[in-house]
Amino acid sequence: QALIVAAPGFNLNGGELRAELLERIERYKTPDKCFVATELPTGRTGKLDRRMLCTLVEDGQVQPLLNWD
Repeated sequence: QALIVAAPGFNLNGGELRAELLERIERYKTPDKCFVATELPTGRTGKLDRRMLCTLVEDGQVQPLLNWD
């Protein structure tokens, strides 16, 4: 799984993004699912909070990127 935070006003296209990734990295390294958020979840030290990331996905608080398949 991957969480993407796009720049404000940037329109993400899942199909184009996946095609770009497949050109650059091996197929087995590309994420099976991709989600979109407004910001990365961070802890008090400013580092990525992986537990919160999992919680956001499990609770449906982040939306899946369309056209990823």
